[in-house]
Amino acid sequence: MPTFTPTTIVAVDFGTAATGYCIAQAGKSGAPTQARVYPFKPGDRSSSATEKNLTSVLLEASSLKAISVGRDARRRFFEMDQEEMKKYLYLECFKMLMSPTRRGTTPLTSVAVHGLGADKAIPLLTAVAKMLGYVREEAEDRVRSLGVDPNSIGWVLTVPAIWDDEAKMFMRLSAVSAGMIDTVDSDRLQLALEPEGAVIAAMMDAPSDLQKQLVIGQRIMILDCGGGTVDVTVSELVDISPPKLKEILPASGDAWGGTIVDAQFRKFANSLIAQDSNTSSSSNIEDDDSSTTTIATPKGQPSHHTDHTISDAAALSACMDAWETAKCSWDPVDSNRDRIVVTGLAPVCDFVGGAEEMQKRVANYNEKHNLSGSDAIVYRPRSFSLVLPSKVVRSLFEHCVDPICNHMQKLLIEAAEGGRPVGFVFLVGGFAESVYLQRAVREALETENGPAAHLIVPGKPVQCVNRGAAVWGLYPKAFISSRVAKYTYAVLLNETYRPAVHDPVPHPSYFFINDTGTHVRNILVPLVQRNDDVAVDHSASRNVVPSQDNQTDISFRIYRLDRRICEVNESSKRTYLLDDAILPELSSRMKQLHVANVSPAATVNVNIGTRGSRLDREATLQIFFGRSEIGVVASSRTSGETKRATITWDGSGTLGAAGSK
Repeated sequence: MPTFTPTTIVAVDFGTAATGYCIAQAGKSGAPTQARVYPFKPGDRSSSATEKNLTSVLLEASSLKAISVGRDARRRFFEMDQEEMKKYLYLECFKMLMSPTRRGTTPLTSVAVHGLGADKAIPLLTAVAKMLGYVREEAEDRVRSLGVDPNSIGWVLTVPAIWDDEAKMFMRLSAVSAGMIDTVDSDRLQLALEPEGAVIAAMMDAPSDLQKQLVIGQRIMILDCGGGTVDVTVSELVDISPPKLKEILPASGDAWGGTIVDAQFRKFANSLIAQDSNTSSSSNIEDDDSSTTTIATPKGQPSHHTDHTISDAAALSACMDAWETAKCSWDPVDSNRDRIVVTGLAPVCDFVGGAEEMQKRVANYNEKHNLSGSDAIVYRPRSFSLVLPSKVVRSLFEHCVDPICNHMQKLLIEAAEGGRPVGFVFLVGGFAESVYLQRAVREALETENGPAAHLIVPGKPVQCVNRGAAVWGLYPKAFISSRVAKYTYAVLLNETYRPAVHDPVPHPSYFFINDTGTHVRNILVPLVQRNDDVAVDHSASRNVVPSQDNQTDISFRIYRLDRRICEVNESSKRTYLLDDAILPELSSRMKQLHVANVSPAATVNVNIGTRGSRLDREATLQIFFGRSEIGVVASSRTSGETKRATITWDGSGTLGAAGSK
């Protein structure tokens, strides 16, 4: 469906904890394996900056101008005095607010972000766009230095594979606000699924001995452990050079990323340093809910702020900087790395009132949590450092590591049910750099007969998503042959009444009569079904005519369901969308047979003109599945109008009056 074919791609790996971008240029041969990839760190103009930077942004409170991003933004904010802080807004970890499991039923356009500094909330869209806009300006400067016109490049934004359509569309809206694209459906922007980008890079960079084992038919699992989410996909190799994958199981996962460990550490730090020194009744780790400095709330509802002062937040920031440096190297089995030493805590010591008071708080914490001997926390006043024993550190990790391993084992069993088990597990993403996570995954793969699958951790797992997404952006059809549909997508149509397939009709109001007879409305016609194997650029189409003579346009209403529904053929019973107004009148059996309260809905309108009879004014709906986004084309032969769009989930509008021809 996309017609724009750039030779230079800028891929932005917009992560919960960290963000990076890559520039990829097609090689002279045109082969995907010859693409040149240049990774960069936003907020750092040096030529050697090849890692990611914190996903954090410092804004001027009055104008919302982006002052800085990344670690520089954090450093600049926490070096300010309290009065100066009130003039700025510091935001971090806001990507998680787009997760379907975090936002619930709240529309993303109604989510607000509260940061540190000014007492001000801004829309989540503004926060994301400010971060992306800063990256865009910097990336365009890099592109110019390569002799490329920024107006000719294509953009790729990475998204978790478990995200829904609303979150994907929200990224497109953010890209428009950031100046990356002019319109929300621009084909200059592609959304890359993070685990797919990761496996492309991991397989292209695999050593020769591993590549020899990656044969056609081999099944592989991608365990993409990022800062916020963990995406797991299971695919099968259908080609080798370049590697091409067929998805076997739909993408799954949850919010089990590395920032969950950080949140647990922040709770621990809060309960340790914010306690009353005259009592040992500090907040329990599990009960302390002040775990983040960036809070989201629906507009018009009260926000949740921490109980701590700005100076306390600065002390916690010092803790977090030290923790983030140390956590990935922790290994409970290695006697040299079985404890974590959190250094640089002079601001924390100053906040609590000195070394003696810090010692008291550590002692109180140990007593409250029954930590003694080798399990006790130790404060070293000379080096302003905190020594965390293995027992404490393990408790911080288990909130996400245990669910990751359990989910992986479940999918390995499911994938092997057909007699072809997974041979390799690729562990990628920023959290994949954790030695403890690597060890836990490796142990979870062990069976009585040896490893259930071989674990592969690339040399730079944090860069895999970004580098692979950049190459995928150049060749979006080269690496993925098909995906498994996570949802059923159906269009709402009318049909000529036939008792054999339409009875029982839910309600008399579902009948209507026109010049060609009696018809039934509100029939859900599936375009693709949950768990279907869908080829890249697979399309489904429906030809419809207006229901009434005076209609000048047709509105296609598209619905998403999390279950399969009846196919529409000559003999199958139909599935109806039930109107809320008739639900009280229906029997429980009728409600079970059909579908109520389906949302969200997408609407695509096309003008059909006035020339010809009702039956002559046909419109065609064509929906493209199998790619990372769902594309729609609605057209009319009589009016000549064609509408192209990427599905926008809004849940609003009235039901379309389209009837099948």
